[in-house]
Amino acid sequence: MSGLLWLLGGAAALGQTVGEPFLVADINTQLVVVSSDPREFVAIGDSVYFVASDDAVSILWRSDGSESGTEMIAPIGLAGRGDEPVYLTALGDVLLFVGSSGSTGRELWSSDGTTSGTGPLLDINPGPVGSAPSQLTLAGGQVFFAADDGQSGVELWSTDGTAAGTRLVGDLAQGSDGAFPELLTAFGDDVLFVAGTVATGDEVWRSDGTEQGTHLVRDIAAAGQSSAPSGLVSAAGRVFFSADDGVRGPEIWVTDGTDAGTRLLKDIRRGASGSDPLSLVAVGERVFFSADDGVSGEELWVTDGTTFGTRLVADIVAGSDGSVPLVLSDFQGVLLFTANDDAHGRELWRSDGTAGGTMLVRDIRAGPESSRPFSFARLAGRSVFAAQTETAGTELWVTDGTPAGTSMVADIFAGSASSSPAGLRTVGGEVFFRADDGVSGSELWATDGSPAGTRQVRNLAAEDPVSSSFPSGLTRVGNLLYFVADDGLSGAELWVSDAGGTTRQLLDLNPDGSAFSGVVSLVAFGDRLVFAADDGAIGREVWITDGSVVGTHPVADIRPGPRGSNPANFAVHQGRVYFRADDGQTGSEMWSTDGSAAGTRLLRDLHPGPIGSFPDFPASVGDQLFFIADDGEIGLELYVSDGSRDGTRLVVDINPRGGAFPVTGFLFFAELDGDLVFGAEDGVSGNELWRSDGTAAGTRRVRDILPGAPGSTPRFLRNVDGILYYTADDGVHGRELWISDGTASGSRRVAEINPLGDAFGFFTFFFSFGTVDRTLFFAADDGELGIELWRSDGTVPGTVLVGDLNAGPSGSFPAFLTPSGGNTVVFQACSADLGCELWQSDGTSAGTRVLADLAAGDFSSSPSNLVSAGPLVYFTADADGVGTELWAIERRFCAGDCDGDGRVSIAELVRGVGVALGRGNLERCLDVDGDGSGAVAINELVRAVRNALDGC
Repeated sequence: MSGLLWLLGGAAALGQTVGEPFLVADINTQLVVVSSDPREFVAIGDSVYFVASDDAVSILWRSDGSESGTEMIAPIGLAGRGDEPVYLTALGDVLLFVGSSGSTGRELWSSDGTTSGTGPLLDINPGPVGSAPSQLTLAGGQVFFAADDGQSGVELWSTDGTAAGTRLVGDLAQGSDGAFPELLTAFGDDVLFVAGTVATGDEVWRSDGTEQGTHLVRDIAAAGQSSAPSGLVSAAGRVFFSADDGVRGPEIWVTDGTDAGTRLLKDIRRGASGSDPLSLVAVGERVFFSADDGVSGEELWVTDGTTFGTRLVADIVAGSDGSVPLVLSDFQGVLLFTANDDAHGRELWRSDGTAGGTMLVRDIRAGPESSRPFSFARLAGRSVFAAQTETAGTELWVTDGTPAGTSMVADIFAGSASSSPAGLRTVGGEVFFRADDGVSGSELWATDGSPAGTRQVRNLAAEDPVSSSFPSGLTRVGNLLYFVADDGLSGAELWVSDAGGTTRQLLDLNPDGSAFSGVVSLVAFGDRLVFAADDGAIGREVWITDGSVVGTHPVADIRPGPRGSNPANFAVHQGRVYFRADDGQTGSEMWSTDGSAAGTRLLRDLHPGPIGSFPDFPASVGDQLFFIADDGEIGLELYVSDGSRDGTRLVVDINPRGGAFPVTGFLFFAELDGDLVFGAEDGVSGNELWRSDGTAAGTRRVRDILPGAPGSTPRFLRNVDGILYYTADDGVHGRELWISDGTASGSRRVAEINPLGDAFGFFTFFFSFGTVDRTLFFAADDGELGIELWRSDGTVPGTVLVGDLNAGPSGSFPAFLTPSGGNTVVFQACSADLGCELWQSDGTSAGTRVLADLAAGDFSSSPSNLVSAGPLVYFTADADGVGTELWAIERRFCAGDCDGDGRVSIAELVRGVGVALGRGNLERCLDVDGDGSGAVAINELVRAVRNALDGC
């Protein structure tokens, strides 16, 4: 029985759900010695707390220096995914840090050294993005930090180690912009820091932890300009720093925390360039730093806080070259640092602040080569550091400040290889650090400064078969899926997978060992794939493949030589691929190719000269290709092309005041009734919705939703069956869902999803829309449940919450919404108990469920890169036991009486034809009732079936 007869014979529906996720291929199976990579050392009492990785999980550890006393406290986040604990800070006997687990995002955590006593301190910004605290700094019995609560932007916070005592200090930059506090520096019980507001620019501020006690110290560069303070260091009851007052360039300043007590110490280099003080470090009551006076080059300086006492210490390299002092460190009242005097390379020096007392400690790597000492840690009258020699590599050294007392502690990785000691931290009578002995990988070590007292504390990560290929760039060509992956041998190269279960590397484009070929910008071009890659010989150029080895080759060497033309922004239009490339002469301009060298050509040099117009975001609409470009005179504006040089032209100068596209992105372009619809700024009405047929007369603003300069800033443009969905902010209701038929009267707000603010706030910008059965699925925030899954048919009653997937106000943050057959969509969502996993929904609460928990517990497999190809939906996920690899689910389609009403409707018939013919979910392409009469005529049915046969 044929597929069509089978359908008409009343076959049962195939079902509305997709198959269970399955691993397509574990591409990277290489056995490697895994390093735990200990880091973030902090001392509390006689113990050191630190972070290390085991089996791709970041873990909080504690050690007393013995193997048995090195204990795991708790796993917190995935290694290498930006989830690992950072900013470990001691507050009395409590450890504070920034951590992440499951769907909480990065938040402030605390630990008392036990598993049960380790967890989030306060969920400042609910949801998987979190408040991202940073720069934890102890001052006066409290820890100050910067964080974003989702309302005030990144601002200054403080905590006493309790949830109740964790609070926003002040909204310095009123509103959601944030002042972005940085360089937090303890100053007695207060903290000095750098923050920026519209009124002051970036300047030094002071806070005692209260809103009333938080104020600008001094507006050094007036009229809203930034003095860009840097290098804040506290010494002798003052804070020293570098700042630019807008007249003298970056110079050395000092403050006692008051406006009157903030002053320039010395204009070291006269003129606007400044001496650019760097590497400020306190030694007793003085501060050493490097600076360039314009005569001696960058050399060592010192200040006691007076103009007279701010002076050049020593001109180590005569003339203007300078020795460039680096890695300045306090050592028993004198300064240890590295400098390059040309004769000895960069080596270890010391200084007491006088020219005579500034001397080379030891030429560790004899001759003009450099040992490059770094990472100093004080230990009982000595300083432990890392340095490099030709015979031993980079190993651990110790010095007492004399040549005879400077020696290598131990050759941890025997021979000329390097153990690369790093993260040195003194705890009690030992220095803890990480090092690689060549056997265990980078693990936890400790030393008392002697060879016998240098040992590996514990091997925290043993040999582990779990490795990741990190598939990316998933692109469908017919029933094939192309992607980039790393098998651990060839580096990141091009791979291909088919529905039959065959997954193979197509070709090692750059065969130089594990060199990276840089495959990017994959785009389907008929039955072939076009992409950009670097084979190590001609640089990054345009390539093409038909899926075979012999059919994979460069299209053209646009820029001869190893630099390549760096093609990007590929788009297919009327049998050609358009892209941006730089041939080395015309700069970055628009090119096109038919897949052959002879058919590859420059479209037009819009910005003559070597810079180029940097064309971006090409969009194929009918027989025209639209893109934006900057000709160097009028700014970024809209261009159109028919594929010829003369037919490539400016559409219209939308913003005569300087560029219509101050913010660009693929989220701001869509096709509607043969026109391009986009967001643009005309210099008067702000960023609003526009449409264009490619002519100046046919380019017009659709509607001025928010009158005035700000504009409504339309985003997420999506055409759903001839209706344009987008988000916009009318200045009254916040950013909500809108629809448009391309006219002012036909542009309206669909529903007020969030009466309290924006339904589509900052974080929803990173999530997606998906279309199934003329229904739009999307992520939105109603102000109560957080960002959750919604759907809309363009009406108020048809715009509803699908489900509260992560119960409570935190939100599940649905992302990567992708049709999966029938009336279902698959996507990533996050919950407190499962982490971020793959979900499926048919638009109802009952029909929404998690498909599989690929990473056990509340850890996340983070499925992403969802792409449909043939009968499968492919995606990448980081699953237990295999790392980040390629996965898939089987798409299933309803074919028959899908709604269970006992009869087969016309729409179900058309859908079934598509299924029977192997064309998948065609109903979203078809309009059975073509004349809108509410009835289906015979000719409309015939047309619908014909469309199904033609595959839409």
